[in-house]
Amino acid sequence: MDTFKNLKRLDDKSETFYEGMNDIHKRIAKRIEREQGVKGLDASFVEEGFRNGKLIAEISERRKYPFEEIAEEVIIDFVEKRISDIDTTLTNRNSIDKFILTGGGVNIVGNVFKKLFNEETLQVVNNSQEANIGGFYKLSNAITQKNKRPNQEARIKA
Repeated sequence: MDTFKNLKRLDDKSETFYEGMNDIHKRIAKRIEREQGVKGLDASFVEEGFRNGKLIAEISERRKYPFEEIAEEVIIDFVEKRISDIDTTLTNRNSIDKFILTGGGVNIVGNVFKKLFNEETLQVVNNSQEANIGGFYKLSNAITQKNKRPNQEARIKA
């Protein structure tokens, strides 16, 4: 979570959370193993189930494990923890004008996050898997231009 004011990152209101989509995939795989008696299910089967939209860990034609209900529970748990982390870091959401949700997992957790976060100013970025790199590129260009021309304000176009 990065918080910015006047194009500068506020370190005391920013934090790195070391859990993401790979952790969600692993948790779902572990639940499938436990509930279905499967041994050594690689999380890549879960990832592929999300990618193709079937929500089935398809190991072979004979071995297919649907995980929609498991995914829903794991995602809710993950989002609740992230929201708790955000609230601990920010302490006051009212000090933030706009929340922007981006990243590779937004297409999977975005709707749950939006519902549970319950902030009118939350914007979910389209094409979120590539948005981070594009946003950081625009930000770095704006900061570079601002440093080259100290009397001009840097502007970022979305």
